[in-house]
Amino acid sequence: MGRSLQDLKFTTGISPQALGLIIPETCSAIIQVLQKDYIWFPFNPQQWQDVAAQFHHQWDFPNCGDAIDRKHVRIIPPPNSGSYYFNYKGFCSIVLIALVSATYEFLFLDVGKNGRNSDGGDIMQTEFYKWLLNGTLNLPPAKENVESLSFVFVAHEAFALGEHLMKPFTMRTLTPEQRIFNYRLSHARRVVENACGNLSSWFRLFLTPINLLCCFILYNFLQRNASSYLASVPTDVDPAVAGPAGEAAAQLSVGMVMALETGRARLPSQNARDIRQKYLDYFVGRGAVSWQQIGADP
Repeated sequence: MGRSLQDLKFTTGISPQALGLIIPETCSAIIQVLQKDYIWFPFNPQQWQDVAAQFHHQWDFPNCGDAIDRKHVRIIPPPNSGSYYFNYKGFCSIVLIALVSATYEFLFLDVGKNGRNSDGGDIMQTEFYKWLLNGTLNLPPAKENVESLSFVFVAHEAFALGEHLMKPFTMRTLTPEQRIFNYRLSHARRVVENACGNLSSWFRLFLTPINLLCCFILYNFLQRNASSYLASVPTDVDPAVAGPAGEAAAQLSVGMVMALETGRARLPSQNARDIRQKYLDYFVGRGAVSWQQIGADP
């Protein structure tokens, strides 16, 4: 996978010109047939609670809708686009923003923003963020959640802290309690890192312009029906515990799907800081688990 049309013609016996028509048509057919079943997004409080229950059971993070992250996807830039897609890593890319479930499935995708913008503000241009701000995500009210805490999404430090968007405390002068919070959040958020690693391992197509949505649909299909189809990123390795070896394992086969740089710090609202503090208090109190101190130790 990821081979050029010129290379494929020798193993398929089909001309590059014909392959250039067949492949896009096949991608379109996959999208039409499988998208409604394999790219699924919650739309009411009960469905969000079902997603959160999986996160709580598997990753010990309550009231969590999804893990969210942003990645560079390497592309061959369109003709005459100049430096429009050229990013700080030194290659041309578009930005992928993804929400991933506790079971490593992609539930929401936003693809196409140019790679030059890498300060974290691109999430504000997505439909997901607009729904989050105007309340149309239909998230469960706090009174129906564990410990009456706000329903949240766990995110990388590049994102802005919000009432429904949890990010780690900055790494400067962390208290022991803040280390525990950061570790618990990282433990839940790694599903999006592993999902992107699996995607690159299964579909080595990111050096060529291809229909990305088709890849994500097929990925979810394989994740549900044939997760052993190809080698996957180890999902039982926690980089915070395993050290450099675990970090390397967790990043296995990430390939051309790369993390974006940390953006400029944005001043969060007092309410957002209060919500994060309540989660911290829960994690070091009634919500404490036996393994959390291992990753929290400096």
